Amino acid sequence: MDQTVLKALLDMKTHFGLRIFRKGSYFSGAVMDIIADRRTRYLMSIAINKMDAYTKLESAYRANDAFALDRLVAEMSADYVIIEDAARETLEYFAWIVTDEMNSNPDEYKEIEPSPRFAPLPEYTGGQPTQENVKPASAVPAENPARPPGGENAESQFQLGNCFAQGIGVVKDEKTAFEWYTRSADQGHPGAQYQIGRCYADGIGVGTDEKKAAWWYIRSAENGFLEAQYQAGRRYLTGVGVEKNERKAVEWLSKAAVRGHAGAQCGLAGCYQNGYGIFTDGDEAFEWYSRAASQGHPEAQYHLGVCYLLGDGAPEDHAEAFRLFELSARAGYYKAQYSLGRCHENGDGVAADQEKAVEFYALAANQGYSPAQYQLGVCLLNGIGVEKNTRKAAEYFSEAAGQGNAEAQYRMGRCRAAGAGVPRDPAAAARWYAMASEQGHTDARRRLSKCYETGFGVDRDPVMARKLLGGQPLENPSAVPRRRRKPEKRQGLINLFRAVGR
Repeated sequence: MDQTVLKALLDMKTHFGLRIFRKGSYFSGAVMDIIADRRTRYLMSIAINKMDAYTKLESAYRANDAFALDRLVAEMSADYVIIEDAARETLEYFAWIVTDEMNSNPDEYKEIEPSPRFAPLPEYTGGQPTQENVKPASAVPAENPARPPGGENAESQFQLGNCFAQGIGVVKDEKTAFEWYTRSADQGHPGAQYQIGRCYADGIGVGTDEKKAAWWYIRSAENGFLEAQYQAGRRYLTGVGVEKNERKAVEWLSKAAVRGHAGAQCGLAGCYQNGYGIFTDGDEAFEWYSRAASQGHPEAQYHLGVCYLLGDGAPEDHAEAFRLFELSARAGYYKAQYSLGRCHENGDGVAADQEKAVEFYALAANQGYSPAQYQLGVCLLNGIGVEKNTRKAAEYFSEAAGQGNAEAQYRMGRCRAAGAGVPRDPAAAARWYAMASEQGHTDARRRLSKCYETGFGVDRDPVMARKLLGGQPLENPSAVPRRRRKPEKRQGLINLFRAVGR
């Protein structure tokens, strides 16, 4: 290793040991000019963040203790970006070169490295046992060479779980990771308890079990683990894996929010906005959305934009609403993409641009957002901002209608009745009208009444036709849940938000 590189390494270790260099960070230009090798850059990041790395590694190599080295790999590598080279190989390279360099030039480094000089190292045997460090076979089970020899160290077990979960220095093995997390969690390690919750929630190394996931999240949250507090709040708010309890949800979201968790801040804002487990307070909702949005949380940016659009907790400012929608949309949040489409279509906060509107509708529609699918279908059906294509329009209407979108169900009825983009099918048209009318869609109800009056797709029934016109409920309502009707496009974006909520 170049001596200048090692000097820079030791100097930064001594004076900037608390700085964290993760992926995307960089050293000074002069140092980077010297450090062309990516392996060396990675090793520098480890040394800077692990102040006692030299001493631990020197001790492990002096004893030729492969098992201690395995634990060091877990402790030193799990939290940092891992390059393609195996973690063990890089750590071996690091320890051997650095200690050899320091042994060869003790006077040159004694002022930079204040710790005692290393004694000369014995010849390294690659971790193979020597006469001095042979351990009984019972110390480490043969089926798992990474298992620590005796003792129950919760932090080491947790880090080993991380190694097996991510394939750091070992072959990736999610089941083994789960086992190590369990041993650590049983001793009360909050990070391990959170990871077990994730494993049960996502089926990582174990079968999916939402109740167990919630139980472990709550245990970790009680031990102060920030992400677990947020997850506990979400679970109580939605009732997934635990009995729904909005007051407890607010309690956990508040704990995480005051500690700066952007997701919890956004969730707490939603509780204030909708009165979930706490009194409704638009000003508090705006405050928490603002905090989360300032951290770049896309959903919070969207909701904050809605606040500015409606003047809810803030002065009405359509330009600011558009700016926030744009920030959120760039991060891929589908509701913001749809809202940007509405802004561009209606010239709300920005000059009208139908082609831009279609572009953003498509982004949101491709994420399965039914209002965007419906609106894109309208554009395709009428050639608004895009070439007219009734077949694709019907496809988007069908996707949105399948999700229960009343406007799309009505449009599908129209398409089936006229054979626009799909084969003409009066019976299917009547079924779509019935589903939309059950959600309060008045135009669909009138169309369905006409079907019964004329026998279009259904048996002729003048009595049913009159009931429908009179607003009486159908005798055989569909199973589609009742929802509020979405407003017509001409009502504009503000009225749309007020009519259907957020």
